[in-house]
Order: sequence, then structure tokens, then C-alpha cells
Amino acid sequence: MRIALSLFVAGSILAGVCTARAQLGPPAQTVPAPFLLTIRAVDEDVQAGSPLAVEVTVKNNSQRLEAYLTWGPIYYRKFDVRDSAGNRPLTARGRALLLGEGLSPSDFPRGSQSGQPIEPGKSITIKERVPSDIFDLTKPGAYTIQLLQPWGNEVMKSNTITVTVVPADAAHLAAAAAIPPRQPPIAVTITTVGGLSVFPGGHVALDVTTKNISDHFTNQRTARDKRDLQRFYRVDVQDSQGGTPPETDLGRQAGNRGDVPPRFLGPNAVHGREDVRGGSYMPGDERRVVITVSDLYDLSKPGQYTLQVRRWDDETKTWVKSNQLTVTVTQ
Repeated sequence: MRIALSLFVAGSILAGVCTARAQLGPPAQTVPAPFLLTIRAVDEDVQAGSPLAVEVTVKNNSQRLEAYLTWGPIYYRKFDVRDSAGNRPLTARGRALLLGEGLSPSDFPRGSQSGQPIEPGKSITIKERVPSDIFDLTKPGAYTIQLLQPWGNEVMKSNTITVTVVPADAAHLAAAAAIPPRQPPIAVTITTVGGLSVFPGGHVALDVTTKNISDHFTNQRTARDKRDLQRFYRVDVQDSQGGTPPETDLGRQAGNRGDVPPRFLGPNAVHGREDVRGGSYMPGDERRVVITVSDLYDLSKPGQYTLQVRRWDDETKTWVKSNQLTVTVTQ
């Protein structure tokens, strides 16, 4: 069983409890951390470039139900990894998130957190991967690993283990090269608004559905009005001769036909369901938006037009194409 948590809410509750205790009189003793964390290496020798996983045993030493965070936007802070010289082997993304080097708002992970509830006195054992986008473990050598778990303003720490990264052999390199590209977790489907195939005067609108077709949670950004929609969607239109109809002023301003990835708008963006801050999708979840194609293209000329929508996938950093539709515009 998994539950969704809010780190902000949990931190606020803990802060409120501490404040209330301070106001009651004599300082109370420090409340011990609820979890005892123990890790062991799944493989003590790991070939360079292979995923590095640890087996985590979490015991709830408290007298109440607690939840161990298994996933969330703070995933990049869950491990402390050091090489034999005591340095953290950080990737460019790791240096941005942990050291602030070249950091931009779009570097920060977004989305909900997931946790595994543990009853008092009980334990769970799970596997967790050391994030390869944060730590560069492609160089052979000995690395120490420690698991970190936030708790209020403190951090719970596990024991420290040592793992040896060994050079990859030829068979491993060949297998790695044969791994197919990562598939986007979403699929995009379009239908015409109203289900019509004939559009007098060229007013054409599409109902765009994004579905999480993966087996895991994903967070996908989009926007709440027609101008911001074009930051995350592209609409491609061809006439019956294979040409592209003229763009409107809005279409040109929005860069509708470009392939440049969308820009994150930062903390001042307006919150709302599936806005620029991100829409949360559990496996099988769907989100719908309406895009008025005639806001982007001049479709006043009668004829047939083929339509397709591309939607930016934040997870694989690729454009995901929808099905194609052909519509008829009449006088």
C-alpha cells in the first residue's frame, strides 16, 4: 500500500508540535527519529555504467504509524555518495541541484511524494537505486554510500557501505548498447470538438487527451490558457497539396511550428489543474485540454486539412505525437 504525502504539510505539523511543546514550559527532550535505516549493497561489485541499487531495511521505532518516503521531488538528496578521495562524483545535473552550479528553475524536480506506511515496531525491506542522473559512477573505483531520509528539519542516516565499480566487460558494453531507447510514459490522442468532420468558415478545435500509459507516476507540465498551451503543445497542419496554411499572429508569436522545448515559467506561474507547474498523473490517469487550431492557422480556405498534435514529455525530454485527423472546411 502506498500513500501520497506532502513534505510541506509534514514539516509544518512537526514545526507546530515543536512550537507547542516549547510554549508548555520546560524544554522537552528531543523526540528520537522514528526510523532505523539499514542498507546493504545488492551487488558489492558493479560494472561501470550499470544501475547501482541498495537494499533498504526500515524499522519504525516509534509508537505511531509513520511513512517512509520512497519517491518525491527531493530524490536527489536521498543519498550521500563519495569516492575514495571523499569527493562526491556529481553529474552536471547533480552539481546544479546540490551545488547550485548553473541552476535554473527548470532543473528542480516537481510532483507529489509517495510513502510506504509502517506500523509501530514493524519493518519493511525495499530496493532503491542510487540516482544515476545525480551521481556519476562510470569510473572504476571504491565508493561509499549512505542513505539519507528527511525528518522535519533533521536528516535520518543509515549505515555506510562500500561498493566497488569495476570496468565494464565487452559483453556488458554490448548489452548496454542494445538497450532500446526509453519510451515516453504518455500517449496523446486527439478528436475534433463536437465530433464533426465538416467545419464551415474554418473554425476548428481539437480535444487533446494525455494519458499515462506507464506503470509509474509521472508529472507533466502544461498550461491553462491558449497562449500558454503552445509552450507545451505543437499543432501541425497540412492542406490536401501537402502545404502548410498561413499562420495567424498568435501562431507566429507562440512559435507553434518550432521544436524548441518549452520554457519553465518559474514560481510566479498561476496555479491550477495541469498548469505550468505540472499535472500529476498516476498510471492510467488522463487529462484533457482543448486547442483551437484556427487560433494558430488561417483555415478560412475551403478544403481538406490533416491535423496532428505534438506534446512535450518532461520525463524523456521528447515530443510525443498524436494520431492524425483529416477535417473538411467548407464555405
